[in-house]
Amino acid sequence: MQKILYLTILMLFIASCARKTYTGPDQALLDSMGGSVKAFFQQSADEARAIVDTAPENYNALYALAEADIYLYIFGYKSREETLPVAQDAFNRLWQIDSLSSRSLKLKGVFSFLDWNWKGAELT
Repeated sequence: MQKILYLTILMLFIASCARKTYTGPDQALLDSMGGSVKAFFQQSADEARAIVDTAPENYNALYALAEADIYLYIFGYKSREETLPVAQDAFNRLWQIDSLSSRSLKLKGVFSFLDWNWKGAELT
């Protein structure tokens, strides 16, 4: 019994040392999420944009617009160029309204993460 335990531990150790390569997001998994999720995020962004167009100082609508566009980008439904400038603009406007809100601070952290120089960080 003890030999089996030692062999199991040894095999787990060997398997954990094997080189793993990351090939990026699993496109099949992303595709399996279906169009309903994309439609939900897009509808959220459209509704928030409509409110912001009529009430540019509406904090909740600005937050919803920034968040929905970030999700559209993060989940691969739209490009960075299509979404993040809109989200950044909405964030800048809501930051002027209330920079101490936990939701404002959360978005600030998300943008810091998205703008991080990952390649440069790997080199140091």
